[in-house]
Amino acid sequence: MALECDEAGERDDQYFVGDSLLVAPLFAGQESRDVFLPKGAWYDFETGERHEGGGIVIVRPGLDRIPVFVRDGGIVPLMPALAHAPRPAEAVPLEVHHYGLASGRFRLFDDDGETCAYERGDCRWRTLEVTVSPDGERRGRVSPVEDGWVSSYGEVTWRFVPG
Repeated sequence: MALECDEAGERDDQYFVGDSLLVAPLFAGQESRDVFLPKGAWYDFETGERHEGGGIVIVRPGLDRIPVFVRDGGIVPLMPALAHAPRPAEAVPLEVHHYGLASGRFRLFDDDGETCAYERGDCRWRTLEVTVSPDGERRGRVSPVEDGWVSSYGEVTWRFVPG
């Protein structure tokens, strides 16, 4: 996805990760920076603070974190820090964050976590989906595991931001 520009010109110091994450790193000596957010609602990855896109947001994140923004409806799966890749049949829990009030969908790669069997097609894509009802209730759903497939993912918990 091409990053839109503002009147000041192109933004070559921030970038997308997928369609829903915008990363705007600080560089040596910077304590704050301008971030151009494309049109629509965006949420601070860490704080959940909502920003309206279509212009510049000035961020002062401190030196301990990189500014990351999530598009309305964005889904971000997170797993705990591990000392190694998940081993075959080791089910790693997921905490799935959904940002905003728009429905969203995310394709999650699933393989044995250890071998190169995925190169032969021995892998699966799972779908994480959040639907938002007219009254604003959000529900998360994970596509089922195929018969005979041992997923690398175990228990899935959902976190809706803002909560």
